[in-house]
Amino acid sequence: EKLHHCVAMYAERVADKKCYIYFVRKQSDPDRSYYTLELSPDGEVRQCRGMQNCMMTDEVKEAVEAFEKETIKIFNKKKKGKAA
Repeated sequence: EKLHHCVAMYAERVADKKCYIYFVRKQSDPDRSYYTLELSPDGEVRQCRGMQNCMMTDEVKEAVEAFEKETIKIFNKKKKGKAA
């Protein structure tokens, strides 16, 4: 609601573990909505949108790419643990 985009429509997909939703916030203003990030079940970024579906700034894109790399590592470790 704060960012004026449709993330609320993803509630069922989140409940079914078809995606994960994270909120990107500035460290200097942690209580304010900044961007919404959707991850696939494998930890890959599907989309990241800001106010009224705006695209990521270079700063946000850099942070999201770093987050995605670490998230994929974590998701892969969990998969390996389940397969063992």
